[in-house]
Amino acid sequence: MNNTFVKADEALLLEVAMRFGFDAKQSSNLVKDVWHAANKVISGQHLDKFAMRLYLSKIMVAKCVFKISDRLFSQSNSQSSFDLSESSSSNITIQRLKNVPLSYLAAFILNKTSKFSIEEISDVLNISPSKVKERIKKAYSYMQ
Repeated sequence: MNNTFVKADEALLLEVAMRFGFDAKQSSNLVKDVWHAANKVISGQHLDKFAMRLYLSKIMVAKCVFKISDRLFSQSNSQSSFDLSESSSSNITIQRLKNVPLSYLAAFILNKTSKFSIEEISDVLNISPSKVKERIKKAYSYMQ
């Protein structure tokens, strides 16, 4: 993997994981998992900065959603929305995000905190740009 992207991508991946509510240690472990998964697939290939950022972000979002889903489904009382941990270092008020469904939360986090464009989020989440806009709008409605 091209080492020129490593530091910037690592910071981005850490921020994405932490915005999903994982603490610093959990986020760091997720970043390691992402690098390991990416190295298996793109070893020896050359990707430009944009493609690398999207690919790594896609893996990170998938890993975050999997961990959150695993946590939700292992709880005895099923919940349809994700409770962010109180230990999150997010600038966003935790109380306002507590009841945002995970699919809306993912689009919101990528757009508002990680500064991804609508098109980039569309690629990462594998949904249409109009669906991304709809999810961001619905996330806002849950936070009001």
